[in-house]
Amino acid sequence: MTQPELPEWMRERTPLPGREDLVDHLQATIEEGANPVCLVGPAGIGKTALASTVAGRVGLPVIAVAISGCRTEADVALAIGWGIGAHPPGDEAAIGTALRDLGRTLLILDDADVPAIHDTWQQLHALAPELHWLLTGCTDPLAGQDTEHDVLVIDPPEDSRTGNPLLDKLEG
Repeated sequence: MTQPELPEWMRERTPLPGREDLVDHLQATIEEGANPVCLVGPAGIGKTALASTVAGRVGLPVIAVAISGCRTEADVALAIGWGIGAHPPGDEAAIGTALRDLGRTLLILDDADVPAIHDTWQQLHALAPELHWLLTGCTDPLAGQDTEHDVLVIDPPEDSRTGNPLLDKLEG
């Protein structure tokens, strides 16, 4: 199975200036085998940009799936199925086969602040333990569960007026 190309929203992102330390830390965390890794911070802080930058540096094939509109386990599974090229995309067996076929790949679930992500993630991870998972969200999507995982919290820059770099630019 050929891997889907990264979606447009994940390509050619630049992390926030002065955040190279975060890029290096996230890259090292993934390369050292942490799995899953959750990238957490306020909306607009640069989580997707950071994930995109690291995706180009980790030396693994990468697939990114935006799951922000998902509300149920079935929605999450369908979005992941579409993102990884499973046929049919909502079929659990097809998703499992497609995930296993990916082998050692970094699968980014962007905007993972959705209900039922933990149970869905656990089921899919069990089907394809070789996958590396990176979840982004405003809160830790796997918090409060019995899942060992690394969490990298992105705080606003010290010189931020609003706590949100996008709003800082608008108020500029």
